[in-house]
Amino acid sequence: MVLNSTHLKSANVSAVQKAHLELKVAMYPAYTSCQTFEEQSRVEVGVIERFFPGYLADGVRICFAAWLAFICAVDDILECLSPSDGEAVLYRCIGMLRNNHKINTKGRAPDTEVERLTRLLYDHSRLHLPAGVCDVFFKAICEVLKAHIAEFHFLDGQTTHDLSTYMSIRRRTIALDPFFEIIKYMHLPKSWRRKPTWNKLQEEVCSTAGLQNDLLGLEKDIENGDGLNSVLVLLRNEGVGNAYDRDPEMFAKCISLVIKMHNESALRVLDYMEELLQPADEVLPTSVVEVARHLMLVCETHLAWCASAKRYMPKSE
Repeated sequence: MVLNSTHLKSANVSAVQKAHLELKVAMYPAYTSCQTFEEQSRVEVGVIERFFPGYLADGVRICFAAWLAFICAVDDILECLSPSDGEAVLYRCIGMLRNNHKINTKGRAPDTEVERLTRLLYDHSRLHLPAGVCDVFFKAICEVLKAHIAEFHFLDGQTTHDLSTYMSIRRRTIALDPFFEIIKYMHLPKSWRRKPTWNKLQEEVCSTAGLQNDLLGLEKDIENGDGLNSVLVLLRNEGVGNAYDRDPEMFAKCISLVIKMHNESALRVLDYMEELLQPADEVLPTSVVEVARHLMLVCETHLAWCASAKRYMPKSE
């Protein structure tokens, strides 16, 4: 598909939207509707603006929008793969990101769709971010991909099937860490990056967002037969399996428990914020306040996004 110049040179289209529109076209070359790409690009760039208002350089916004588009597309593909196929392709993608995507292809099968998208994300990020920032970005992305491998192990019975194990995976597959790692790297003083409370805050924000995703996407997960949901994990542990209609009372109880977990997690976010922003023995840099505020606000903006995003709604709606 060839973009018309009016799509890329309009004075009303930001540099971020132009770059993201180009990426979307590269991601889906078989599609022919510029209007569809324009709308998707506006939405995804708008999500980044909503998550991180007025705070980031254009290059960072471009790569954040790219990461959002990439992980949504890959997540949909992974849902259709067997655990063995999914694990294999994810390991290859991790290898690409760790080795400047220069993997010897001699005698090797052509790239899968996930690998093709990974190469696109790699090249797009290298174009718009400094090398050091890219390295931080790719390292965080590899951790998300490794969490998806752990997810396959969870589904395949290779790990303990309980809520604690599930949540250790969910807080990573929610895929917020690549955003947070770049923001911390670019805006926090080095001495502050090493404070363990940052990791605690980040993990808690990711847990809160993961539970929001599970609660708002529960109906769709049931409709699709997707067992990767905290409510359904609890239900299976109670011996009900995924047949939520077999024991409505237990189903309601599991939902209430997950809501309680979410609220407790959100409160811990506030506790870690207070701990970070009230140091006993040093002056608080303005950048620290800004980074902490943006991490905390993700809890609210992610909830609003999940509530409105079509990908979390059942098909019946």
